[in-house]
Amino acid sequence: MSLYARLYLLVITVLLLATLAVCLFVLVGIVREGRERSRERRTGETEPYTPDPEYDAGPPSVLDGEQSQSPEAVTCPHCGTDNEPEFAFCARCARPL
Repeated sequence: MSLYARLYLLVITVLLLATLAVCLFVLVGIVREGRERSRERRTGETEPYTPDPEYDAGPPSVLDGEQSQSPEAVTCPHCGTDNEPEFAFCARCARPL
């Protein structure tokens, strides 16, 4: 094997090991954060589920009891959200309009 081939293999090996070390560092951080969140939920420091008010609120016209629909808005047949006329998919549920 030539000197250049050995040098190439050495460089590639060092780069792969460095990449592996960085990945392991990130994964250890993710695991630590997950364990910390689990501990906080068990001890009651954090709610187990925090609802997203924008997503769980439902379509605006259903909640407000009024039509906020502009004349050119397109209402999604699946979730009832008003969408801009140039949208091909619903802004909330991403289904075709």
